[in-house]
Order: sequence, then C-alpha cells, then structure tokens
Amino acid sequence: MKKISNWSLVGLFIGLSFAVLSAIRYFLLYPDTDKALAYIVLGMLICAVSWLYNRQMRQSYSIQAVEDYLDDQRFEKMK
Repeated sequence: MKKISNWSLVGLFIGLSFAVLSAIRYFLLYPDTDKALAYIVLGMLICAVSWLYNRQMRQSYSIQAVEDYLDDQRFEKMK
C-alpha cells in the first residue's frame, strides 16, 4: 500500500470534519437543508482536492524515479 502524504491526510480530515459537522449543525440543530447540502458538498470538494493532490504527488515520484533510472543508464554507458 502506498503511503498517503501528510498534507493529503490533513485535507481529508478537514474536509470530512467540515462535512460531518455541517450535517449535524444544519440537519439537526438548525434545520436548513440548502445550507446543509452546500456545506456538505464543500467538505467533499475539499476531500476530492486532497485526494487529487496525493495522486499527483505519487505520479510525480514515479516520473522522478524513471528519470533517475534513465540518467543512471546513460551514465553507465559513458564509462
């Protein structure tokens, strides 16, 4: 399993917390359906951006590893 970056974990936690707390507030304490849906969607968007950031970072690491491998191959041929 790949390790999730710390920033992604923070973003996922914040987004999920925001969505859950907004649902509690606007569904149970002060019933207001349109605000509840808007804030839950906003929390899910924060989670989505955090997930995409993590995917982009893993892709970046893969590309860097391939670049390093190819550079090493070129260096070995020069010897």
